[in-house]
Amino acid sequence: MMTLMLILTVPLFFSTPMISMIALMLSVGKLLLEMKHDMDNFSISANFFWDSFSHVLLTLNLWIITLMILSSIKISNSHYFKTMYLRLLMLLAMILSLAFSVNNYIFFYILFEASLIPTFMLILGWGYQPERLQAGVYMLMYTVLASLPLLISFL
Repeated sequence: MMTLMLILTVPLFFSTPMISMIALMLSVGKLLLEMKHDMDNFSISANFFWDSFSHVLLTLNLWIITLMILSSIKISNSHYFKTMYLRLLMLLAMILSLAFSVNNYIFFYILFEASLIPTFMLILGWGYQPERLQAGVYMLMYTVLASLPLLISFL
């Protein structure tokens, strides 16, 4: 199923109309919501599996990314780095999908911290002008202060 989701998101990396991207993301979301398993845990590979909690997080991730695309119609109409914005959103969605599907704490930590890179770029690139640099610095500072104890506890 994860492979199907990744295959369906490949057209999002190319310049396509906004409506088709939203329809594609909603169809992937519908596939995720209608996915039924006979067991509680669905193993994709040795390192990736879905349980009911990760299924909810994956669905929430897809829903939030869809809402971000819908709320960015202004960016789409102005063509102000539209493709870069959409690629960052899709990269963020894929990294978070992998983070929510992994069954190792270290891999989860690495992928979740990697999701901060596109988030940081979104804040700096498309945030409100006066506060976006300060928000980026605060995000990095809080991330370092909060994630180091988490990393130490995982090790």
